[in-house]
Amino acid sequence: MSSPNANNRREVRLRSGNIKRRTDQNQSASPTHPPNSSWTKFSHFTELLSLVFIFCLPSRPSPRPTLESAPLLLIQVCKRWRDVALSTPRLWASLELKAEHSKLKSEAIEQCHSVLRLWTRRSGAVPLSLVIMLPVHADDDKALVALRDLVSTSLAHCRRWSLIALHMESRCIGQVYRVLGSQTPLLKSLSLITISRPSEPVSKTIFLDLTEAKQLQNLIFRDRTEIRTRIPTYNGNIILKSFPDSLQSAEFRNLKISISTLSVPSTLRILDICGAFTAVDFLSLSSRFPRLENLQLEIQNPVYDGSYMLEELKNHNVGLVRLPYVHTFILIFGIPYSCHDSTSMLEHLSLPSISHFSVYSYRIGFHNLQDRLSTDSLGTFLLRSHAALKQLLLDMPFSEAELVTLLQNLPTLEELCLVSRRVDMYPELTDRTLAALTLSGDSVYDPVWPNPTYPFLGLCPILRKFSVLEISREPGTNFSSLGVIAMVLSRCEPRTINGPVQSALTDCKLPLKSDDKQQVISDTRIQRCISENLRLSITVI
Repeated sequence: MSSPNANNRREVRLRSGNIKRRTDQNQSASPTHPPNSSWTKFSHFTELLSLVFIFCLPSRPSPRPTLESAPLLLIQVCKRWRDVALSTPRLWASLELKAEHSKLKSEAIEQCHSVLRLWTRRSGAVPLSLVIMLPVHADDDKALVALRDLVSTSLAHCRRWSLIALHMESRCIGQVYRVLGSQTPLLKSLSLITISRPSEPVSKTIFLDLTEAKQLQNLIFRDRTEIRTRIPTYNGNIILKSFPDSLQSAEFRNLKISISTLSVPSTLRILDICGAFTAVDFLSLSSRFPRLENLQLEIQNPVYDGSYMLEELKNHNVGLVRLPYVHTFILIFGIPYSCHDSTSMLEHLSLPSISHFSVYSYRIGFHNLQDRLSTDSLGTFLLRSHAALKQLLLDMPFSEAELVTLLQNLPTLEELCLVSRRVDMYPELTDRTLAALTLSGDSVYDPVWPNPTYPFLGLCPILRKFSVLEISREPGTNFSSLGVIAMVLSRCEPRTINGPVQSALTDCKLPLKSDDKQQVISDTRIQRCISENLRLSITVI
């Protein structure tokens, strides 16, 4: 897909050619304006200058109303530029009103409102791109009223919306739902991020039919209560009745949306769902996503009994679900509530094209050894998919032995990231992991690690990036300097147990004790690897 700047450059060239042809015609056909007259030059200069001004706008994000950037910067240069800028509607068709670090008072909201009115007036009838992110204090009634007025002004131009992104209190955004669909024929991208308060009264059910937004490609519905708690607070229901066939990307996070009733188009390529649903809900729905390429699921459902979930899968006659085009899969679940759902999901899912896989877990209650995602199910899922996995991120409880077993079946892995926490059932990562990833058993490396505790396994032979992130205050890793040096050299030196290095290690991030770090970075062979291609980052624990 061409970038906006590339499209603008192409348009400037085409329009310049048209201007030149019309100039030649005018010079030969106009008796009142002789060739090279100032009138001819001025009219064409104005049109070309207008295109140049549009090219000055930032491609992303939308322009902000500052005197240091276009379009406000342009109208300060001279009268000619000001006249041309004010007569160019496309120059005022994009606007971003954003306050990142503070809660706004009513006066600041009213100033933003004035800017919005100015932009909508100067933009004429061209399609609009509006990004409005204005946080206010929940108990500031005056600011909330001012924000509702601002939203009302944007609603008056809803038929011109091409892109609309609103991030604000849910009490100010409710009126937007009424115009979506039939009154937004030009809409291509919609993002509604609401901030709900636990004390708010439950809102009524909202029915949305987006079929008439026939150009809609990207859709985001998100509630920010997830920042305060992992157990979402729902305020009413959003029932999505149907979508246009043009939709390609959809995200639903922390909203009470029944995914079992979603009528999504078969063209959907990106799907992100976070909320109260079960493995049965998604697996029953997955046949509606034949072209899905990117999938993220965050399961927030309190299912405690694994036998119950297995019974549900049998009752709904859910067999093996195959999504042939999914290359990126992110699975997020809570311990212990969603472990059985996640395990059931993997046991009934096949992704033959998966290349990037990430698993995150978070704790929202007491759990024991049974309350975790089964690594056996994880390994079986990857084997069943027959995929050439390239990137793996694990932030979940597992044992070091289970990790080594899992890596034995991932010969195509290029990037590996492990999250270590000295809590619950997270393993203490030791030199066993480093030895498993050490390629060489050649005697040339004997002085490096003369008596290794664990055998060199040479797993993941084409690994390029390896990182271990230490999250908790108490260290969850116990790597030695000898183990790190041996692993790094085996992947950067020319000789290995399997012959020449196929793909040398380029990025390595590891936690070490202070003394071990000093030994690693002072090693001359490690320094040589760093000078050639290796980016080595060591954090002190």
